[in-house]
Amino acid sequence: MSVPIRLVLLLLLTAAISCGPSVTTQKPAPKDGGSARPTPMTIPATGVIRISANDLIAQFQADENAADRAFRDRTVEVTGKVVHVEKTKTGEPVVRFGEIGRVLSPHVECYFQAKDNPGVSVGQTCVIRGRCMGKSMGVGAWIKECAVLPAGK
Repeated sequence: MSVPIRLVLLLLLTAAISCGPSVTTQKPAPKDGGSARPTPMTIPATGVIRISANDLIAQFQADENAADRAFRDRTVEVTGKVVHVEKTKTGEPVVRFGEIGRVLSPHVECYFQAKDNPGVSVGQTCVIRGRCMGKSMGVGAWIKECAVLPAGK
């Protein structure tokens, strides 16, 4: 065998050995001892889906496309701590749950009609009902036709 062929075979053999068997890794568990993936949830085929903002965000983080299929065009009641309140350029109030401050941070955005005043403030925990429109910019969901539910509902 010629030297160039031996060299090529040696390089291929070395590459094959160094690669070893393929390994699938999972995200490490969070330091708080929780699981890296959200607990699978049963989503009712009909009716209102009641979910925390953090759980809804976790569903979209785990599998954005599956969550989009599960929640899109469904009525949801989302419970969470308000992190941001603003108005769009067209005057629609928007209430945001999740993270704020980072571009494309995990979140749930709740859009109200321009004539509505959600009457919530940053730091307040509330329940908002609306129609989930699926995944939003970044990681999370956007909800429209929103209304804040009375406490204890």
